[in-house]
Amino acid sequence: MNRKNNACRVMISNIPDYMEPEDLRPIFEEVGPVKSLEFVYHANTGAGKKHKHKGYGFCEYFDVAGKDAAVANLSQRSINGVVLRVKPADGGKETAVKEHEAQQKIIPRLELDATTPIAQRLKELSLTEIYEAVEQMKQLVADDEEKSKEILKQNPQLCMAMLHIFYYMGIIRRDPEAEQTQRMRGA
Repeated sequence: MNRKNNACRVMISNIPDYMEPEDLRPIFEEVGPVKSLEFVYHANTGAGKKHKHKGYGFCEYFDVAGKDAAVANLSQRSINGVVLRVKPADGGKETAVKEHEAQQKIIPRLELDATTPIAQRLKELSLTEIYEAVEQMKQLVADDEEKSKEILKQNPQLCMAMLHIFYYMGIIRRDPEAEQTQRMRGA
């Protein structure tokens, strides 16, 4: 992409692993003609292997109106439960890459030693899915605290899953899996 046209570019982040640029292009063409759309790929995927993208990329429009429409209409677009983030790439690729990398450092990698069914299920989820679950719960609490309390009372497994997530993200220090295993053993 031409750096001279940064005013017409958006940075797309939180792109699902299974998607390729041709999958996203029709979505971004909904708001205006797309000049180019490309993902940023890991350099170390090796020759002969399918290149794995880093979860972000750039879309360039022919005019600023296309870029503005993409930011206004496509940010927070959900694709199979994954919410895209779309923002202006006015600062250039280097600035956008630094912002994306800083954001990725905030999201921990869950290394689960899963023995309980809930922890085992969490281990199957991608970080994007886990992050989305936390965001949805946060939004539910913000929108209707009483309703969120009722949902957690009716679904104790959801409450336990959230505790597991909070523990592995370092938000709480007590390991809910160890406590649950101890209770199951009757100790």
